[in-house]
Amino acid sequence: MQVGEETVGEETREFLVSGSRDKTVLIWDIIERKDTDEEKEWGVTRRVLKGHSHFISDLQLSQDSKYCLTGSWDGTLRLWDIKKGSTIRRFVSHTRDVLAVAFSPDNR
Repeated sequence: MQVGEETVGEETREFLVSGSRDKTVLIWDIIERKDTDEEKEWGVTRRVLKGHSHFISDLQLSQDSKYCLTGSWDGTLRLWDIKKGSTIRRFVSHTRDVLAVAFSPDNR
């Protein structure tokens, strides 16, 4: 799970990205909890990213929160454009599960 920030107009909002054994990446809008909210919901799913054929084992947001890198038990990595909700690049040379992913400090 990773928390990112985006600017919408003049407002900066946080969002959350999670990966799951259901093979999806979810992007969540974080909603401020109100004392009168009976269900106490903190977030609402904004988008579901699909493409991996097995469990997602790790994910990482870029420093600018524009991209997400995921690793999966299907042996692939995917670079996602968060705003478009699509895969930019798929990396396919591993012969086994990809257990960890990372961006360098300069987003490489």
